[in-house]
Amino acid sequence: MSYDLQNAGHRKTTIAPMLSVRNGVRAIEFYKAAFGAVELDRVENGAGEVVARLSAAGAEFWLADESPVHFNFSPESLGGGSVRMVMIVEDPDAAFERAVAAGATVVWPVSDQEYGWRLGRIVDPFGHHWEIGKPVLEDRELRCDSKEISNASELRDCFCERHAAVCGVLPRCDRIAPEIRVSRMERVRDRWSDPGAPCQ
Repeated sequence: MSYDLQNAGHRKTTIAPMLSVRNGVRAIEFYKAAFGAVELDRVENGAGEVVARLSAAGAEFWLADESPVHFNFSPESLGGGSVRMVMIVEDPDAAFERAVAAGATVVWPVSDQEYGWRLGRIVDPFGHHWEIGKPVLEDRELRCDSKEISNASELRDCFCERHAAVCGVLPRCDRIAPEIRVSRMERVRDRWSDPGAPCQ
């Protein structure tokens, strides 16, 4: 596994999931087929267990064979998981169909949601759930422009949509999107008033 130690001090903070799976080698091949992932780094021991860093269109994630002695359990061992992945893509329908063709199981199909997203959900062969979708700009533009926003989750979605409309791409920080809570909404409502600002 290689790292650029000279530039380590200049890296920005990132958060990337590490998926515990049974049969890491097979999982790597599935994610390549399902999401077009490429393998960035990989280490393997004599027993064939792996730790790998993958990238799907620039969105990085890790996987590793489960190791109960290190408290790393796969959803198959636990009978389910407590985290689901959110994958934001330009064409949710095509990405969803590709994952299903590679062996994922449909939880619910891609459809337009009342909260302004086009979204579907799958479970991969290793027990991890993935929601695949994107914000639907047309249905929410007027509401966002009128700033009739009551909570931080709506604010985040509107900012993401405005960024996509102005910059032509979704902000990378929204690919894994925690809900941010603020005490005074008016302090941040005007963030998108300067269309160029989000593209910096």
